[in-house]
Amino acid sequence: MTGIEKAKKLFFDYSGSTFYMSRDGVEKEFQSFNVPDRLQDEWFIELREQKLLKLKERGNATVIRFLNHHRQKGYLDQLISTKHLGTFLEKCMYLECLFEYSTDTQKADSAQLDNVIKFITDRISEIERTVRTDNSKQRIERIKDQLEKLKKSTE
Repeated sequence: MTGIEKAKKLFFDYSGSTFYMSRDGVEKEFQSFNVPDRLQDEWFIELREQKLLKLKERGNATVIRFLNHHRQKGYLDQLISTKHLGTFLEKCMYLECLFEYSTDTQKADSAQLDNVIKFITDRISEIERTVRTDNSKQRIERIKDQLEKLKKSTE
């Protein structure tokens, strides 16, 4: 494996995040390859496209986490037209990350926020029917609280 191939593997393994690389002690190794910014930009586009394809897969909340981490705007319509897939916790995480994406990353306008509110309201109703434990009920209540705050911010 060449140096550039190793650098690309690290880049993809750490979702393009030097922060995560530094936490695992591999950032210096990555930097030692002196990858040009232009090439990192190309890799990032490729990585983002791979991540977006995962919206159709179980555990798709990780895609929103990626978009939030990298402050990638412009995907809100795609996110609210996607079914949240996975376990109860993954579905909750999708909705929680969607709050952050719509208010912090995307800074959605009022029409977009109305769509987010409708999306989350509909999904919460679906998820709520499957809740059995007190912890799960509490998590749903926290999401509902976030939803109410979002609704008030749009009034």
